Amino acid sequence: MLKKTPSFQVEEIDQAAAENNVAAVFEHLLPDASFLLFGAFSQNGFDLVITNPEGQVVKVPDYFSFPTPPNLVLANGAGLTPSMVKSLFPRSFGSDIQFAGPAPSGGALVEIGSVKLVVGSVKVRHADGSEEAVTKGAVLYQGDVLITGPGSFVKAEMRDGTKFQLGQNGEAALDNFEFDEAQDVGRFEATVRVGGFYYKSGKIGELPGASAQAHTQLVTPTSIIGVRGSELEGAVDESGETVVVHRSGVLEITDINGQNGVVLDTPGNTAVVVINGSPAFTSEPTAQAQQALQQALPPADGSEAEEEAVEAEEAVDEVAEEAVIEAEEAVEEAVEEEAAEEIIEEATEEGEEAAEAEDAEEESEEIDEDLDSLGVEESSVEAVESNEEDLEALAAAEAEVAEASNDETLSTFSIPDTTVESTSDEIDAIPETLQTQDNTVDNQDDALQTLTVNEVAVEETVNQVEETPEETVAEIPPDNPPKLGADQVLVDGVEPLDLTDQLLLNDSDPDPGQNLTIVEVSSDRENAVTISDGRVVFRADEEILASLGEGQTSTEIITYTVQSGELTESTEAVIVYQGAQDAPTAVDDAAATDEDTPIIIEVLRNDFDVDRDDALTIVSIEPVSAEGVIEIAADGQSLLYQPSQQLSTGTFEDLFVYTVSDGVATSTATVTIVVEGINDPPEIVTDPTSFTLVLEPDSGEVSIPLDAIFADPDLGSELTVLSLDTSATQGSVRIGSVLYDAGDAFDYLREGEIGIERFGITVQDEFGQIAEGVYAFQIEGVNDGPVATGDVASVLENGEIALAASDNVLADDVDAEGDALLVSAVRTGAVADTGTAGTVGETLTGAYGTLTLNADGSYRYTADAAAVEALPEGAAVEDVFTYTVSDGALTSSAELKITVQGVN
Repeated sequence: MLKKTPSFQVEEIDQAAAENNVAAVFEHLLPDASFLLFGAFSQNGFDLVITNPEGQVVKVPDYFSFPTPPNLVLANGAGLTPSMVKSLFPRSFGSDIQFAGPAPSGGALVEIGSVKLVVGSVKVRHADGSEEAVTKGAVLYQGDVLITGPGSFVKAEMRDGTKFQLGQNGEAALDNFEFDEAQDVGRFEATVRVGGFYYKSGKIGELPGASAQAHTQLVTPTSIIGVRGSELEGAVDESGETVVVHRSGVLEITDINGQNGVVLDTPGNTAVVVINGSPAFTSEPTAQAQQALQQALPPADGSEAEEEAVEAEEAVDEVAEEAVIEAEEAVEEAVEEEAAEEIIEEATEEGEEAAEAEDAEEESEEIDEDLDSLGVEESSVEAVESNEEDLEALAAAEAEVAEASNDETLSTFSIPDTTVESTSDEIDAIPETLQTQDNTVDNQDDALQTLTVNEVAVEETVNQVEETPEETVAEIPPDNPPKLGADQVLVDGVEPLDLTDQLLLNDSDPDPGQNLTIVEVSSDRENAVTISDGRVVFRADEEILASLGEGQTSTEIITYTVQSGELTESTEAVIVYQGAQDAPTAVDDAAATDEDTPIIIEVLRNDFDVDRDDALTIVSIEPVSAEGVIEIAADGQSLLYQPSQQLSTGTFEDLFVYTVSDGVATSTATVTIVVEGINDPPEIVTDPTSFTLVLEPDSGEVSIPLDAIFADPDLGSELTVLSLDTSATQGSVRIGSVLYDAGDAFDYLREGEIGIERFGITVQDEFGQIAEGVYAFQIEGVNDGPVATGDVASVLENGEIALAASDNVLADDVDAEGDALLVSAVRTGAVADTGTAGTVGETLTGAYGTLTLNADGSYRYTADAAAVEALPEGAAVEDVFTYTVSDGALTSSAELKITVQGVN
């Protein structure tokens, strides 16, 4: 619950509200309802100033400094939100804005409707704070605030025909009205501060979007009423409590913060917003609530109470008009007989006589009797004169008359019995004031004075003259029964329908001046049709309507009786139900199995379609948290489920969402399958291609993962190697867990070539299940480099070696894959040394001779270096060369050593 503080201390909602995601709402507590419901708003700096009718003042400090000002509340929960205060707060406009006629400033004022009927004292406060009396036919602007006095009411109509009416002692702001039929735009918003109110939507309730969302919002100190439909009544009492009676359509009612919502969708339903602003719901208005409503509401359109009130108002206006006419005639006669100065003097004297009303008791009594006989109130036309002293005397007289008027109840209006009461304590006559301003009579002769009559005040006393009317005998026409036409009503929805206007549309009465009223209704189906205050409400048979498909119809008969005068007539009306396409309803399903047992799920057994001729078919399925495999059966009538083998114990849930269709519309539901796990033994992998070991030169032992050897469907299973059988193994394998070494067994494989290796293995899982078998896998060959082997030769001093390709340095060099080898490089010196690089196929000078080494390995060596000549006979030296062989990708190097022996 929100905290309230009598001083403006902003407090946030408590922890419970925060946990419930309720938006923070700040509040300021006012002393009583006189400030909340009847106070006048003004601004002083950043403070909001509220003055109640007794003149007491309350300030809300810094109200206008907050981005979102606080709600103004009472202890009982009634309050005004910032938007409601804004609606009731007068705002100034530029001097070019006029409330009568067009707005020169470019549309700052928006005409939204007009006044259709006004009775009693009703005024309008425009958005700029200016006020004026409301008259029939007056234009209403967006932002206008209507204020009614005791026994008064006003009926307004918006541009689309929407009706808004305000009862006695009420105040309501017309916040917003929009209507554009072509654009499907219709919106009406009003703030009812206090008093009874009536609403009935016009064309905005007929727009296509009107049934989907609220087109009207009525805000009170304890509720927000969203309207999707046509008609409601309500009242805000002097404590701020709101009573709402639903008449048709749908009402969505919340508190002023948009919380605690209720929906009224049945005519007669009532919402009472009670202490702390929470809407409560009752199916019918209580007698107390109904009485309070009747006292607050304006009389119904066309009712007897309304006619009486209008007649009483017209009688008052007629007497006042007659008084004005007589006064004008008196002025005209006086002008014809006397000079203008005498008229002024006479008017002044008559004004003074009006101020001293006690001296004219006899005359007053006659007037009182006359007015009472008419059933109207006293009114006065106050006299004023141009002379300053005379004006002061007349002002005093007017004050006395005003005081006397305020002390008495001039008119009292109550429902259902409407009366107009007239009383008088001090007013003895009806003074009429005729003001003629700036009427100047100028004489061009300088000898004559110029006479200027600024204000001519003439007070006339109107005495009622009783006349005895002649007695006449009127002919009474014969009373004929009403004539009723045939009725057919189309029904395509389940919402209650008010059939009154439709049934009476083609009915008539040959007797003039007699109204048609439906007095009785009946039907074979219980509660199908009811009547209240002459309004007929029909409630459709939901089962019949739901069972009809698109294009299908069914009928029902109701009987109604119409009265006009003293006679009645009855007839039947045919209700035609029109079917519509109804979507199917898919209902969630549940199933259970173990992981080794596939199942068929008949999901359509609990799904249904109210259109009895529609057949349902499963059209799609989507996994949500699926581990198993599910598919739609060929006939579209069931689901086939294959569990996964993922658990050795326990259970898991598989979730799927499926969609059913009746051929036009669809619906979705969820299938929940509980699967019980069963331990499965490991299974050896029999496909050698499932695992390939790529051999790298000198790679040594590699680990083969157990999950590559065995497939155990149970998630999380732990396998232990018990034994290995290597009788058919080319390489070597040992436990730990499984370590394999190909050695040189597969060196013969060229790069990319595949060989098959195998070994036997026995394992056990954590539940004791044992599995064994021969595991085979692939070994992929890689390119092995050639191996060059050193060569030796000997030659005598000045001798020559010439070796052909068949007996050369490549003869003892090898390649594991048998790749052809070529000499790719040659240089002087040993492998471990550096030397002078030569070119294959060209002469390279060594330490003791020259060498020509060809790519095919053949070579020629001549020992002809100068150093050889010095060798003694039998002495030997060694000339060393390094050559490199290649298989096209990899290389290997070795030494060619040639021994040179000296000779004599």
